[in-house]
Amino acid sequence: MKNSAHVRKASDVEKQFWLLDQQGKSTAYNIVSAFWVAAPEVGRLSQLVQSVMTDWGIGTQVYRLENGELQCVENACALATTTLNLDVECFETSAEASFRELCETKFDIENGPLARLVSIQAPQAERAWFGIIVHHIAIDLRTKELLASEIERRWTAPEQLYSLDETYDEFVQEHSAWLQSDKAERARNYWKSELEQLTTSAELAQSVSTQRSEGGRVEFILDSGLIDKVTKFAGTSKIDPFLLYFSAYQLALSRLKVADQLSIGVPLSNRFGHKFENSIGCFVNTLPIVGNLDWEASKDEYLGVVRQKFLLANRHQALPVFEIKRLLSSAQSSLFNFGFTLEPPMTLNLVGTHTQSIPFYNGSAQLDVFLRGWEESGQMRFRIEYDEGKYSSDFSRRLASVFQLMLTGLIAEDKPLKQIRYLPAEDESVIEAANCTQGPVQAEANLKDAFEAQVKANPHAIALVSARRQLTYAQFDALAARLANCLLQQAKLKPGSIVGVYSDRSEQLLVSIYAIIKAGCAYLPLDVDAPLERTRYMLQQAQASLVVTTTANHSQLESLAVECIVLSSDYENIEQYDVQLPPIEVPEESPAYVLFTSGSTGLPKGVVNSHQGIMNRLYWMQEYFQVQNDVILQKTPVTFDVSVWELFLPLQVGGTLAIADHNSHKDPYQLCRQIETFGVTFAHFVPAMLAVFLGVEIERPLPLRTIVCSGEELTKELQGRFFRKFNRISLYNLYGPTEAAVDVTCWKCEPNDQRSFVPIGKPILNTQIHIVDKQGNAVPIGVPGEIMIGGVQVADGYINNPALTDEKFFVDEFGRGRLYRTGDLAQWDQDGQIEYLGRLDFQVKINGVRIELGEIENSILTLPEIKMAVVTYSKDNGIGLVAHYVTDKASITEETIKRHLASRLPPHLLPKAYVPLVGMPMTPSGKIDRKNLPYDSINMPTNTVPTEFAPGSTERLVQQAWQSVLGKTDFASNASFFDAGGDSLKLMEVYQYLLPHLKRRIASTDMFAYPTIESLARYIDSDGEKSPDQDARIRNRAQKMRSAFKRPR
Repeated sequence: MKNSAHVRKASDVEKQFWLLDQQGKSTAYNIVSAFWVAAPEVGRLSQLVQSVMTDWGIGTQVYRLENGELQCVENACALATTTLNLDVECFETSAEASFRELCETKFDIENGPLARLVSIQAPQAERAWFGIIVHHIAIDLRTKELLASEIERRWTAPEQLYSLDETYDEFVQEHSAWLQSDKAERARNYWKSELEQLTTSAELAQSVSTQRSEGGRVEFILDSGLIDKVTKFAGTSKIDPFLLYFSAYQLALSRLKVADQLSIGVPLSNRFGHKFENSIGCFVNTLPIVGNLDWEASKDEYLGVVRQKFLLANRHQALPVFEIKRLLSSAQSSLFNFGFTLEPPMTLNLVGTHTQSIPFYNGSAQLDVFLRGWEESGQMRFRIEYDEGKYSSDFSRRLASVFQLMLTGLIAEDKPLKQIRYLPAEDESVIEAANCTQGPVQAEANLKDAFEAQVKANPHAIALVSARRQLTYAQFDALAARLANCLLQQAKLKPGSIVGVYSDRSEQLLVSIYAIIKAGCAYLPLDVDAPLERTRYMLQQAQASLVVTTTANHSQLESLAVECIVLSSDYENIEQYDVQLPPIEVPEESPAYVLFTSGSTGLPKGVVNSHQGIMNRLYWMQEYFQVQNDVILQKTPVTFDVSVWELFLPLQVGGTLAIADHNSHKDPYQLCRQIETFGVTFAHFVPAMLAVFLGVEIERPLPLRTIVCSGEELTKELQGRFFRKFNRISLYNLYGPTEAAVDVTCWKCEPNDQRSFVPIGKPILNTQIHIVDKQGNAVPIGVPGEIMIGGVQVADGYINNPALTDEKFFVDEFGRGRLYRTGDLAQWDQDGQIEYLGRLDFQVKINGVRIELGEIENSILTLPEIKMAVVTYSKDNGIGLVAHYVTDKASITEETIKRHLASRLPPHLLPKAYVPLVGMPMTPSGKIDRKNLPYDSINMPTNTVPTEFAPGSTERLVQQAWQSVLGKTDFASNASFFDAGGDSLKLMEVYQYLLPHLKRRIASTDMFAYPTIESLARYIDSDGEKSPDQDARIRNRAQKMRSAFKRPR
């Protein structure tokens, strides 16, 4: 019993709560107990509780900092008491609201008191509300239990006073001595080793604020049948139910946070065994239980690990949590953000009267997420308390569902953890509805029949239009048919063969592709700007023995020794062939086209897509967008998959295909003119190009009615810019890889949509999207996972590469059919829409072009003098692709590597900067540490030292434009824009910057012709007269860069 003031040193536990109070004085650490009691007894109960707490010094102490030492002054003040009399109809609701308001009142930890007793009554009410509010620094769970027992005892025997065991002062002294002992040192070593398991920050929440915000709660009760199973399993397995509940919580958090490493704070009694078991005060120490989950482990193995974790944590629980926090590495920002405990509310069984305990939540969050459980009337109740600034009620409800699914899985038969399914039923319903896409397809089963049906129906309608001329369906079909007969007769092609196409974008290119299709073959588009060795590899890998080319491009293929059909611009060399073809059957499962994409091995991989897949894609697009008499712009290079629907969709619906000039897809001004000239109503833009296109000043409304985007992320900001400029044009965001017939999801953009992101939408006709974890389990809504694609559009695989095909295309063990593993990260939202989150691997997209960094790395490593190579990409560093390499040969220079790569890779795969290293930075596990590669040593190539330009000169103007776009300050007058870190799209931004400042208008194409500050300034000042070529090497470099930024995938 404590009657007089007493000053003592504060314990380390009290110091922790004092520090928390100093940081924000949050009410999250107000410990609340509430009861309904018989109205006539509330006054007596209040006086009794006040007497016991005063005798025991609970809440009557204060804490003050004296000479750098935190001291506790016991019995420094009286308890606070509040009595309210409410005269309202809804007394019980009003009583709870009034009590909650009092709970939100902060305690003054320096002046006290640290406890408040509250009585709330109403006239005529049979029962009253009684509450106890105590700051956590003065009480813990065990002290609450002792307080309840003493209140019950004194209710019947008030004259008998309970004699307390060892005092808190004794605990402080003993604990201080323990901290200097060998046991404490062993505890420090243990906790240090535990924290080393967390290779990344333990703070996994998507923080929006450093201050704790208002707390929300979600409460749930376990099914009685599940409780019975838990009890039976615990008895059979000799494991405490507490460990089962904790394990289910840890697994649920791990799945929802996509983190195999997780730290959860668990309060431990910290009373030196039983020595201080019946002492009053706050002893509790909340310690991190670190989980490093192995999903391949069996459930019994996992539970054994958890049991061992708690045994060791209990053994070393006396080390203060703030001292453990000091052991964190610099990469870890917090010890834990999640908490768990089983803590029953305080109960009072008072003889002669009835009291009802109320599980009360004070509305403040101690951690990001805290799960509290307790047993009440034979039920297991749980409450998830969460920081509303970081998590939503949807997340918390989902956590509750996944917790119960994990608990059910843990007590089922012994299987690997990875086989525990955790998709809540309500989420499964949303996802199943999104994937319910079955529907009819077009009557014609292949591209050949669909086109020929339109020829028959609309022979005189305009099929093609270009700067050169226009062709009707009948005229175009006749040209394609003659060439098809040439292929069948001269080259002896068999239906199903793969035929290469090597041509600039032109009318001849389209005639070639359609001829191959009409011959029952599959076309393989080849890039005229790619190195010939790459072209040779593609032809060999695809086993394509024939290439259709044009007189303008044929000479480039002469060194490949491949058979060619050369198509002249006037088609004179195919006039002798008939326009009538023999009957040709094209099964829907036969290949329609082969597209090569970047490969991680250093070599591209050829994707084989069937007629069935692309026909489904085209039919969906026709129906969804109501495409009929539209004019569709074909501007995407045919080596990228968006070109496929541009090539075939308009001529399957009686529309018109407008052929953009070669390379005009990189010039927004040319595109704008062609859209106006051809009357284009339907077009595609990669978001990077759309951003530049929006900068073009448009004098009159464009004929466009629809723009679709795909190939890279469409940002919210870019969507906003679009609708501010075009309020009568519809915008759509599509997603899909080459391996699934172009696109598999679609979202119609809305200017007033409140999402913080632009979705990629839902699955389209006869396709399914499955978002799964590393083990292939479907993930809940809001949880990131890998996109798996199913349905008719999934490609046949990679041509003549069965090993890679088996790795990426597989029959799913969960009965979801044949799937393609994309490597893309995404998550579902509440409406069944999909948010794209990026890549899982080292694949990146630059201006919509899909690039495997491994392909560049492996190409560098083909130089025998290079020991190690890593390529990185960041659009934020102003550079882009950067090659880091290790060599011990002085003869290997940057220029050596550049020349080597230029002979093997297309321009868009060439790094912009090269960094020689003595050795690669490595992680503790022996992997290359990409995050610690030295970017500060990167030097962009320039031809001379930076040049100072005279103020007001044209050179100065161009330099300012470069600086604005590239975010740099120093450029040499004869440095190439592309070598300085620019690309084709950035060059268009420079063009837009310059236009308002020029006395005469220059063409956007001039920007490519004069890629240095010096040459462009001279041309601007020359009144349009072409200046002599100052640097042929730079001009050649510019030409290569123009071909680098082709349409996506």
